[in-house]
Amino acid sequence: RLAQVDRFASDSAIQVMIINMQAFNSGRNQRIIDQRPDSFRGRRPIDVIAATRPILIIDEPQSVEGRQTRESLRKFNALFTLRYSATHREAYNMVYRLDALDAYNRHLVKRIAALGVTFTSSPAAGGFVYLEGVDLSRDRAPAARIGFEVKGASGIRTVVKQLRRKADLFAASNGLAEYADRYVVAEIDGRDSSVTFLNGLKLYAGQFSGGEERTALQRRVQIRETIRTHLRRERELYSRGVKVLSLFFIDEVSKYRLYDGDSGSGRSGEYAKMFEEEYVAVAEAFRRVEGKIDHKSRTSSDADAYDLIMRDKERLLSLDEPVRFLFSHSALREGWDNPNVFQICMLKPQTESEIRSRQEIGRGLRLCVNQEGERMDESVLGGAV
Repeated sequence: RLAQVDRFASDSAIQVMIINMQAFNSGRNQRIIDQRPDSFRGRRPIDVIAATRPILIIDEPQSVEGRQTRESLRKFNALFTLRYSATHREAYNMVYRLDALDAYNRHLVKRIAALGVTFTSSPAAGGFVYLEGVDLSRDRAPAARIGFEVKGASGIRTVVKQLRRKADLFAASNGLAEYADRYVVAEIDGRDSSVTFLNGLKLYAGQFSGGEERTALQRRVQIRETIRTHLRRERELYSRGVKVLSLFFIDEVSKYRLYDGDSGSGRSGEYAKMFEEEYVAVAEAFRRVEGKIDHKSRTSSDADAYDLIMRDKERLLSLDEPVRFLFSHSALREGWDNPNVFQICMLKPQTESEIRSRQEIGRGLRLCVNQEGERMDESVLGGAV
């Protein structure tokens, strides 16, 4: 679009040129910008741009400033360059900084709350036990929300129940042998949110114990708690026109979807199966305690999901669109934001760089919007954000 390049260089008013650096670095576009076409009176477009001494504004520079891009940027002969990012890889001359506390105090981002899930070894070779938290009240002894397995007519399922001192998991599980060795609640301590059993096992809120498949258990607990938090928040915000989304980051595509040969047909992977099982269990618990749950997620096809998440964010934010849980391997980092992501669950080892972790957490920091597109901060929604 050489005519627009000419207008950019000659117009006395403020002109803005937007360039995608990937396209700028491609062979075809590089030849156009460096050559002297007759249609441009023998001038090189890059020279015309450089003669204006433009101001360069680079968004997310850590993702574009490779060696080739740096060489290309020098050709612009910029008056100065502004780089905007929350995760700079290099230190530049700092002009302005908005830290996390300032951003929250100015009602620009959500408040962050973290729930960690850790494993603790048990002195007994017992089953799965998880401490969700401790409930305190003025007129009753403290109670603990404990996750464990229960034997039923249709098989073994995982539940979370509020239990008090002297509760016996062997009896509560309908006689599962793995809880036979003194899994009796001996103490519930509200000061440090812990539970101690007669067999010596002590758990703090967010910890679990039991079984050989520790990683699988940890992932299952993470999925369960994300679903539980999601449904609680949806219960608070649905009537106020706010669509709640949850985002899972996974380490392998095959953990969510397995593909069979050349047919391309997919089936549920490990995390998808866990999610489906835990959603049914958590939703059923919500129905018993809080009444009917009106909306359930559905599974989208690969193509539909890509278009919905990457290209049609407005539909994704609609209460009429049933998709509420998103699974991502690598696509949703910087450059993708959805203001109504409230929960982010990391279903992968935390061995990556701090920058990448911050980028992933940042996918859920924007202030949510209602069905009219109006931003809703804490002053409107209270503690729900």
